[in-house]
Amino acid sequence: MSRPIRVLMVEDSPSDAELIVRVLQKAGFDPDWRRVEDAPEMTAALAEQGWDVVIADYSLPQFDAPRALQLVREAELDIPFIVVSGSIGEEPAVTMMKSGAHDYLMKDRTARLGPAVERELREAEMRGERRQAVEALRKSEALYRSLVDHLPQRVFLKDRGLVYVSCNWAYAQDLGIEPEQIVGKDDFAFYPRHLADAYRADDQAVIASGHAKDIEEEYLVGTETRWVHTIKVPYHDEACAVTGVLGIFEDVTDRKRAEEEREALEAQIGHMQRLESVGRLAGGVAHDFNNLLVVIFGGCEMLLTQLPQTEPAARGRVMDVLGAAERARDLTKQLLAFSRRQVLRTLPLDMNRVVSGVTKMLRRLIGEDIEVVSILQPDLATVMGDAAQLEQVLVNLAVNARDAMPSGGQLAIETANVVLDAEYAETHPSVQPGPHVVLIVRDTGNGMDRETQKRIFEPFFTTKEEGKGTGLGLAMVYGIVKQHNGSIWVYSEPGQGTTLKVYLPVVPDAAVETSEPLKRRSAGGGETVLLVEDDEAVRKVVSMMLSAHGYRVIEAAAPERAVEVATAGEEFSLLLTDMVMPGMNGRELYRHILDLRPGVKALFMSGYTHDSAALRDMAHERLPLLEKPFTTSDLAAKVREVLDA
Repeated sequence: MSRPIRVLMVEDSPSDAELIVRVLQKAGFDPDWRRVEDAPEMTAALAEQGWDVVIADYSLPQFDAPRALQLVREAELDIPFIVVSGSIGEEPAVTMMKSGAHDYLMKDRTARLGPAVERELREAEMRGERRQAVEALRKSEALYRSLVDHLPQRVFLKDRGLVYVSCNWAYAQDLGIEPEQIVGKDDFAFYPRHLADAYRADDQAVIASGHAKDIEEEYLVGTETRWVHTIKVPYHDEACAVTGVLGIFEDVTDRKRAEEEREALEAQIGHMQRLESVGRLAGGVAHDFNNLLVVIFGGCEMLLTQLPQTEPAARGRVMDVLGAAERARDLTKQLLAFSRRQVLRTLPLDMNRVVSGVTKMLRRLIGEDIEVVSILQPDLATVMGDAAQLEQVLVNLAVNARDAMPSGGQLAIETANVVLDAEYAETHPSVQPGPHVVLIVRDTGNGMDRETQKRIFEPFFTTKEEGKGTGLGLAMVYGIVKQHNGSIWVYSEPGQGTTLKVYLPVVPDAAVETSEPLKRRSAGGGETVLLVEDDEAVRKVVSMMLSAHGYRVIEAAAPERAVEVATAGEEFSLLLTDMVMPGMNGRELYRHILDLRPGVKALFMSGYTHDSAALRDMAHERLPLLEKPFTTSDLAAKVREVLDA
């Protein structure tokens, strides 16, 4: 099907113009064209607008290409301008390109015209998109200023001399003056000396240390002394140099005076500490459990190699154990995600796959009296996300819906492709216009009023009776969605059920990760592997796995023993080490080994790390990592991959 295109042609020869039209038609275009021969005709044509491209002969009896290009620029039109001439020389062509022409070609070489027009149309579209992005940024900055001015909290910015550079309306209203009357003055112009001295000392400490400061301090509103909670942070310029201090504070007088509110705050802090303790415990349990699973996987796989095919019952029982181990591995992954003790992988995802994977579990989780319905749009666009986190979003939303339907009902989960336009973004702060995938979770439960809707994403807020909810489920959902650069909105009325919509930005031209395994070479070539693992059972099983694939294994129960092996001069091709060990972690051991054996390759094993930053550093340095628990084939393939790299 031909592509429509409006062409303004600067050409005195009708036959040449028709030739150009035929070339464009051959290239797949359907030209709607007009030919002009002089400046007045060109000016009148440009006034009509809507032209996609200008194609101009260089020299005409009463006109020429340079003058035509000038008229386009004077009309402030961003139209591709292509010179097609039978007589233009190299120097005039270069001059035209410097003046703003997009391409030039000879009339006897018009085969390049179609691709040139296609390219320039594409680039013109990209320029238009960039202009739209700039306009969106301008609107975003204006929206930001409006938001700051409408904040109930007071916001101010001071330079390094502690002179006010800016403040919002709330702060100026406390002082009874306009914001412009505050700019250029310091605290001594508005507050008693003892308060101004205290404010100045805090500001200087923030600038000198480069760190934020959290303060509760006295504050004057007229003649009344009140208490405010202030956070001051260093303000940086584009070169990351500290140029001042940014502060935001709110009145906490009522909280400070009310014992009940103080107790509630202490209870919240205690709750957070308990959750953190649970997180540490969960991470530790997952680590130990992963080591056990390595032994289970390895032992079962070794047993399968020894059991003949004529023993199907015995082999079936071993396969049952392996299946249970697989499910246990999934559980440990969820524990590690909850405790934030692993680096979560962000990959191109198909949300339909995520929903389908979770739906089976949800039916068991929420009970038989609730019908689960999935309405998934085919050809769903791709999003960038972490599957485990987005599964957690679905589970939390489903559990919340279940609690709203004590007598049963229907839970509907939908996906769709949507485009959020600029008008929608203007009325929904934090939303970026553009294509999104929307995940809709809809229930037929009790619903909620507007006041409850305003608070449902607050940490520790819950409408459930005491002891039956932490108030963190939807707060976690909100945080995960924000980490994915998305947004979440709630729609509900009492007695009418609740709908939550999660919008995730689309990733263009991204290949969705599939779970289909790659065919990898795994057999060993007789190489020697230095295996460092402090857990004896894991070490023995991994050693057997490697030996079964043709590797020679040197075992080390501690990093210090591995250093002794390297120092003694014993040859090995690969260091296979656990990440978390007493005295020295895997990365530190590898640095020591590299000093002794420059160029030696390494593969790291980990089921858990206290330092998630260490895993991020490893990913940045592209150091290979094998996550526990793993199977014999996982280990063999990864070892072979590292050795062959």
